[in-house]
Amino acid sequence: SGAVQQAQVLRSVGALAFGFCAVYAPRRELLQESMRKQFVAYFQTALAQEKHLPALHSVVESLRLFSDAFRATSETTPALLFLPELPPEDDEGLWQEPDFIATLGGQRDELVRSLLPFIAIPGDEPSKLFDVLVCPALDAMSCLIGLPLDLPSELYASCLEAGLNVLIFSIPNDFSPSGDVSQGVDSMLLDRIDGITRLMKSLLFHAHSWLGVSRLLQAVHAAGASCPVEFIRWTCTHILCSLCAGAPTLTLAETEEVPSDAGDWCECLALLLPRTGDSCRAVADVAVDAVQQLLSRCEWTEDVRLDVGADPVPGVPGAKGRRELDSPAEHTESDQGPPAHQLVSALVARLPPPAIPPLVQHLLPAMHDSDSRAALSGVDALYLVLQACSEKLTAERATNLISTVFAEVEKVSHSVVRQRVLSCIKVLAIHHFESAVGELLDSPDFSASILGALQVLAKEKPLLLRLLNHLTDTLNNSDPGNKRPNRLVLAATMALGQLFTVSDSCIGVVINRCFPQLFGTFLLRIGTTTEGLSAQQTAGAFMNFLHASQNESMSMAMEGSRLCSANRGQFDEVISELATLYCRHHPAKREALLQFIHPFLARPFLGHRVATAATLAQLLLSAGDQELASETVAAVARSVLDCTGDSHAAVRKQGVRGLCHFVTIWEQGAASTLGEDFAERVLSAACAGLRDESSSVQKEAVAAVHRACLTEGRRNWWHLLMDSGAQLHSLCDAADPALRGASLDLLSQLCLLARSADHDAPDEVRSRLPPADGELLLVSCLIRLEDMSTVVASAASRCLEQLVAVLCTEGPSAKQAAELVQRREQENMAFEQFVSPFIPLIHGTADVNLTTRRLEICRRYFVVGQRGPGSTDVGSEAMSLSTCVAAGFVAAALVRCAAGATPRPSALLCSVCKDLMSLMAIEDSEFRAHIARILGLFDILRRQVSS
Repeated sequence: SGAVQQAQVLRSVGALAFGFCAVYAPRRELLQESMRKQFVAYFQTALAQEKHLPALHSVVESLRLFSDAFRATSETTPALLFLPELPPEDDEGLWQEPDFIATLGGQRDELVRSLLPFIAIPGDEPSKLFDVLVCPALDAMSCLIGLPLDLPSELYASCLEAGLNVLIFSIPNDFSPSGDVSQGVDSMLLDRIDGITRLMKSLLFHAHSWLGVSRLLQAVHAAGASCPVEFIRWTCTHILCSLCAGAPTLTLAETEEVPSDAGDWCECLALLLPRTGDSCRAVADVAVDAVQQLLSRCEWTEDVRLDVGADPVPGVPGAKGRRELDSPAEHTESDQGPPAHQLVSALVARLPPPAIPPLVQHLLPAMHDSDSRAALSGVDALYLVLQACSEKLTAERATNLISTVFAEVEKVSHSVVRQRVLSCIKVLAIHHFESAVGELLDSPDFSASILGALQVLAKEKPLLLRLLNHLTDTLNNSDPGNKRPNRLVLAATMALGQLFTVSDSCIGVVINRCFPQLFGTFLLRIGTTTEGLSAQQTAGAFMNFLHASQNESMSMAMEGSRLCSANRGQFDEVISELATLYCRHHPAKREALLQFIHPFLARPFLGHRVATAATLAQLLLSAGDQELASETVAAVARSVLDCTGDSHAAVRKQGVRGLCHFVTIWEQGAASTLGEDFAERVLSAACAGLRDESSSVQKEAVAAVHRACLTEGRRNWWHLLMDSGAQLHSLCDAADPALRGASLDLLSQLCLLARSADHDAPDEVRSRLPPADGELLLVSCLIRLEDMSTVVASAASRCLEQLVAVLCTEGPSAKQAAELVQRREQENMAFEQFVSPFIPLIHGTADVNLTTRRLEICRRYFVVGQRGPGSTDVGSEAMSLSTCVAAGFVAAALVRCAAGATPRPSALLCSVCKDLMSLMAIEDSEFRAHIARILGLFDILRRQVSS
């Protein structure tokens, strides 16, 4: 064992001897030649094979001495101070030979790779080898890498990663020295930090441009310069400061305004700027020194001196030199402020415009700094830069910047910092409004960052006005989409609704000033919205608007509206309700609403035309108070009349409704300036609506004609009103019970109007009495007494009474028919019991032509009855089995009345019997019993044949 120990000592001494031989070599050429022959081979073999720790330590130390001697530098090893300086010509020699340089570089690289295992992070178990050799290995690697030989990129990356891993491994995350940040720190840890610093500086030697410098500084910064542990932040910042001191000078070429390296130099500044506001004063001081080093390396800023006397961390003093987080102080010209503000002022004043965008881009990551004060310092600097230079950014850069902010701001952990970041959006929006709004409306699924940005923008009055104009313009002039909603329109709806939730006096002022236009915009939006989520979003935005405008009564009415639950075909009714509320609560602002919404009547989007037509109809109705100007009323009336010719039923429906409102205000004298000719045109259009293919339009037309019938003293309208009776045949059999009932009520009113004609009325009036086709409508009225809808049956009963009064005016049968109708109501007579005596009284021995036409009407109900109760044909609901039975009894009564008529309609009678026989196939025993009884009433035909 003694021999082994002596051998180990000898190996250790021999290893050191190699190092000192290199230090004291008499001639460098001899050292260079020996390196290739003896030194390199020895070191490679010893590093690979030596197992004895002291001997291995001597090998590593000897390699360091050899590297220092080979570089011929006196900055690293004190022993070299004793060497005589060589003449300059002796410094050349073999360095001019490419083969020598390539060979030497390869040998150096192999030695560096041989040292990497000694600084590799050990596993879970402590490693004495790592503890003893990590610092010597770092020093040796630094000396080897510092040789003026190109370093392969992969080896550069390996050395950088290994060195930073040592730094991260050596400082625990919970390390917190007391007092001064560097006091009380273990000497071994400080030695490692020094070794890592020298390694980084040697790597800096191979960063031949500011791009390389920037990448190296980024790697060191990422190791922990923004972590929560103060000592780690101080260590990384200290290393960064050392690197900045050795960084090259930023050369400004005469041929180009901004050098290509300027962006990388700005990136290095942006990395260090947040640290100047670090909550730890020691870290902030080192960061200020590092920034000062960078400034001195650029001609633009070489004369800038940061005032270190200014508090780098504005705020309330706390323990251990820290500052508590508070709101950022605004930079003023009279106060230099913290170093970060001083630096921004200097950069803005000296840097050319093309150098500003890289600075802005690289300041963004500061928002994620774990130290709240540093994060706030970096974001505050970003805010100041944007405030001074945002107009120098291109639209593309501004868009990318805003997009990045929205993507990253939600990850910011400090609320004050997050709010300051959103304030940067406000600054950008002032000069790049389109870019900012484009990012805001990128999707209707708003994130918390976008909602926060809207809150910030809304509190800036100029931006608020531009934002409102843009959002309303988007809603009013973009294609809302038919089957698939336009995402831009959805996003604009959500954004507009969010603006009205901001608690700011500017919002209230703008809403009060633009209330008619905003209200009209929401009416148009409701017209173009779709069912489901789109309707809910629109309703929510509208409610926010009403609350913000302090229209609580309208808000309460809106809460009960059908917007969220209605289907798209009912949205026009919601608009009508809202327009009515507007006219009731804001009568003085009706003309402003009209001026805004009227042009949308000519828009190609259906929803816009529907909303405009519905609004115009309600504005016309509100003109009854005679407070609207006559020119305004005339313009609205003409537009409403034009709506009746629209290609879509919903617009025609609201147009015809507007005609009904016109008749109302005409009677009140509010539209007298339009003249009788225009009024007749209105009534003619309303009567034409009875022939419309849409039941919704027909329903409004029935209401309009009915209203015209109630207008007194308008005998010049009577010919139009009486002629409208011819259109009621199909309406009395409409599928909608409400339309059937309204049609029968209109027929009743026409009969009342006919009865009110004076005996001395002009011939052109009396010639049109009673209503057209009243004789035939009597049959439909009788059959509708058995309608499934009680509303329709009641309307038919009222109509029958008026028809009898107007058709039977003379003779005893007229009185008997009227009495029979009254008895039916009083005694609840069965239909068969009533119709059998009633038909002879009302029909009498009428001509065969009238009998034939009335029987044809009855046959229509037989055909529907043959389809069965489950038929899906149009009208099957209106023409049920009960009306089929009623038609059968009416037909039987008509046939009995026409028994002696000549010529006899034999073919028609046979068809009626055939239709009734076919009804026996329906699987309803009660129905078949009724049909059988009806067929029994046709026995008069058999008796006539027998006779």
